Amino acid sequence: MYHCTVKKFSRGKGQSATAAAAYRAGAEIEDERTGEVHDYTRRSGVVSSHIVLPDQHPEWARDRSKLWSGAEQAETRKNSVVAREVEIGLPAELSAAEREELATDFAAHLVDKYNVAAEVSIHEPSRQGDQRNHHAHVLFTTRRMDENGFTEKTRELDDKRAGPQEIEAIRKDWEEFQNQALERAGQEKRVDCRSLAAQRDEALELASEYEKKAAVNAPYWEAPSMDLRPKWAEPPKLKPLEAVYSDPDARVEGPSNLDKWKEQAEAMRRKAENLNREPGQHQGPARTEMNRRVMQRIEQMRDGLQDRVDRLQEAFRERLDTVRAKFEDLKDRLQRQEPERAKGIQSERPGHTVEDRLQKLREDRQESKSADEGRSVADRLQQIRDADRDQEADRRRRDRSRDGPDFER
Repeated sequence: MYHCTVKKFSRGKGQSATAAAAYRAGAEIEDERTGEVHDYTRRSGVVSSHIVLPDQHPEWARDRSKLWSGAEQAETRKNSVVAREVEIGLPAELSAAEREELATDFAAHLVDKYNVAAEVSIHEPSRQGDQRNHHAHVLFTTRRMDENGFTEKTRELDDKRAGPQEIEAIRKDWEEFQNQALERAGQEKRVDCRSLAAQRDEALELASEYEKKAAVNAPYWEAPSMDLRPKWAEPPKLKPLEAVYSDPDARVEGPSNLDKWKEQAEAMRRKAENLNREPGQHQGPARTEMNRRVMQRIEQMRDGLQDRVDRLQEAFRERLDTVRAKFEDLKDRLQRQEPERAKGIQSERPGHTVEDRLQKLREDRQESKSADEGRSVADRLQQIRDADRDQEADRRRRDRSRDGPDFER
């Protein structure tokens, strides 16, 4: 796991070198410029803290309080940058002594590179965080130091153009220091200061290059570059390069070149696939225990809710069966009572069958015919005349209402 960040402390933001040093060292420092006392002696988690100085330095610089009070007094502007810090993650694969040696060596490297004074503080992982998070804070001054004290500012770190390049160089240096320490400890793991996306792009580029070499069965010494050349891609040590070029048999050593290039291409493809992810985040035991309890509570709530749903479903099914049984019973009772009900209706309302109604119509018609036969012909003609007269009167009334009022009498 690689971690290296560079930050600065500015007086304009209310920060001070004395407060930063006291907090990181877990110590008490009195700021001689302001008279303020920063006491962090009760702070836990500090494994060790010691000062690293350049070859030329005054004796008072060995005292932590005087060193950082002097760094504050050397700056006169109200927005001055009073200190810088490089925070580095230490490999969990190393022992405590190896981690301390690694952090001290890197701090000495920064001191020699910029000729500044530094204090390296090693911290253990916090209880709530990742238990592999051993880290160190390298706090160093913004001014160079000689036997008389502080001198000029380290302007290369303040420059807008050169500053980012210097920070990338520091990150690259920490990558090399960390990998060398892992190699000395016999660890196979290595770190890379680049992002996962940059590493993935390089792996894909190398895979494509190796596939091109495999397509033409290139000689094994034609690797893309000396830095990226695999171990098997070196020419035989006992033969000069001219002899290798002139001897076709010397182009193959062990397995064929085609198999070697394909093997390297597949390895790069697998590496690119493994790098196609987001940086992992690991939690400490306290957070893990809290998450475990939360998940346990969620499981209990889920089980309780499921049990309640099952009970409600069972009650619903029982109620539904009861209603269905009642419905079937009522249906059977109605079917059994239907004949008796039909008979009762017929007995209560006689003459409402079809045959009865037809018989009633026949009787009415017969009565009408008998009444017509009893009247004389003259009466029937008079009835017809009266009906015609009434129809004519109705027609005239309709005509008058359509043509307007009639004033003639």
